[in-house]
Amino acid sequence: LISLRMVPHPLRMDQKLINKIVGFGKWVLGTSIVFYIFPRVDIFILARYVDFAQIGAYSVAIQFTMVVTVVTGAMSVVYMPKSMVAVRDSRSFKEYIKECILPVLLIVAVILVLITLSTPLILLIYGENYVHASPSLRILLVGYILMSLYLPLSYVFYAIDKPQVRFYLEGFKLLTVIAALMVLVPRFNIIGAAMSVSL
Repeated sequence: LISLRMVPHPLRMDQKLINKIVGFGKWVLGTSIVFYIFPRVDIFILARYVDFAQIGAYSVAIQFTMVVTVVTGAMSVVYMPKSMVAVRDSRSFKEYIKECILPVLLIVAVILVLITLSTPLILLIYGENYVHASPSLRILLVGYILMSLYLPLSYVFYAIDKPQVRFYLEGFKLLTVIAALMVLVPRFNIIGAAMSVSL
């Protein structure tokens, strides 16, 4: 859809324009692949160092964060098209930022509630056997606060025709997380995994 916005007459595309669309799309695809790998790399590395009980507890923490993931995912449907307009001039960009403030604040509010109620919620839904997932959950949720602040700005890279910048940023983050996991998981187990992912 983003690529089609770049095409004034879709049925009359020349080779130069096709190359531009393909060039744009490869970076978007690369970013999507990074996003696909990112949520799985922590479990993959945890499996080398901790037992199944700890992996189960960490999985419980991840399931709670899915609430935030669904909401932030819905933001992309709304704010990606808006970012296309935001880059027209400084006034439009300021309006875009203003429009993003309320949804981001609501997400942060939900996250803060989940952080506060993490232990009671785990006890209520999963029982005492998984209560030790609470510290990991709180750390993961702090990471989601940082992500929710960055997310609206990340769409701007597509709007200014710089998808490679987002790919490099996300790729660098993935490599950093993998390195942190290799260092912190052997020392701190699932808390180390949560700290690494929340960087």
